[in-house]
Amino acid sequence: MIGRELIYPLTRLHLGERIPRCRTTDLAQDGAVGGASWLKAVGGEREGCLGVYATVVTPGSVMVGDQGKLAR
Repeated sequence: MIGRELIYPLTRLHLGERIPRCRTTDLAQDGAVGGASWLKAVGGEREGCLGVYATVVTPGSVMVGDQGKLAR
């Protein structure tokens, strides 16, 4: 996925580098109980990364339920 574009009906995004997660995903925060092992799962399945940085190529809207497609 990195380096490719994600196309939605009204916008286009360029997918940049992966984003590593920090330990705070497992700590208690405002309104969220801590103690889960999210980071361990993310580390085992996604090499510690949970998202990617994206740059807007074509401005527009992305709505809940929109199906994005990776450009070839």
